[in-house]
This record gives sequence, structure tokens and C-alpha cells, in this order.
Amino acid sequence: MDKKCGKCSETKDINEFSMDGTRKDGHDPYCKKCKKESSDDRRKKYHESILKAEAERRKRRHEKILIENRRYSKTSKGKESRKRYYENNPQKRAARRAVSVAVRSGKLPNIKTLTCSVCKKNTAKQHHHHKGYDEKHWLDVIPVCSVCHKIVEKL
Repeated sequence: MDKKCGKCSETKDINEFSMDGTRKDGHDPYCKKCKKESSDDRRKKYHESILKAEAERRKRRHEKILIENRRYSKTSKGKESRKRYYENNPQKRAARRAVSVAVRSGKLPNIKTLTCSVCKKNTAKQHHHHKGYDEKHWLDVIPVCSVCHKIVEKL
């Protein structure tokens, strides 16, 4: 049995058309090849706009989280939480402070000027104390992006 494609107007075997139970003959009006081409065209056309929308959504979510975190840090519960963290992690706090002082004094380059040493793609956002937080290793840091920092912390 043959059928004419509604797009390319070629007559093709019925097996060249997808099943569609809503149609009289039970098959799609367009052949599989034409349907794939139009699907690919639509994907190409809207791909950039979809990516932009997703990026904008992530940005809004990130900003919302930052606002929530700032609000929480000003509450008594947030202040207690920060105080406990500082008390439980004096080495980390001192190491981070040492890195901050070294960057301001020029001993270490500003993190914004470096590329992530793990993925080599993203701009680095943080310093990773890869040798630990002992005082002798305070300035032994590698630049990493936020995503890679979470990964290397778990290793």
C-alpha cells in the first residue's frame, strides 16, 4: 500500500510513515524522513533560546539562594551556626584568611584571573587547599571552579 507525503509530495510505501491512531488511515501525513528533517530544523531554531532560558532560570535561582543565605546569616540561628563552624574549623578559617591576605598583598594571583586547574575550561572561583589545612600548606592552593571544587573535596 502506498501513501503520498504531505510535505515532499512523494508517493512512498506505507511503512515509510509513522503510526498515528488519530488519522483516518492510521498513519502520519508526513513521511519519517520529512518529519525528522522538520524536527531537526525546529531543534536548531530553538536550541539557543532554550539554552538562554535555562541559563536565566539558573541565574534567578542562584540569586534567590544568595538572598535566602544572607537573610539566614543575619538571624540568631545563622549566627550560631557560623560561630559553631568557626569553632570547629579553626585551621580552615586561618588557611582561608592566609590565602586572602596573600592575594591582597600580591603573593598569590587574584582568583578571577585564573582558569580552573581541573577542567581547564571555566574561570576559577575558589582556591582549593589540596595538601590540607596545616599551617605549612596554607598557601599551597590550586585554582578551581565551583563545580570541580565540589568534586575534588569528595576525593
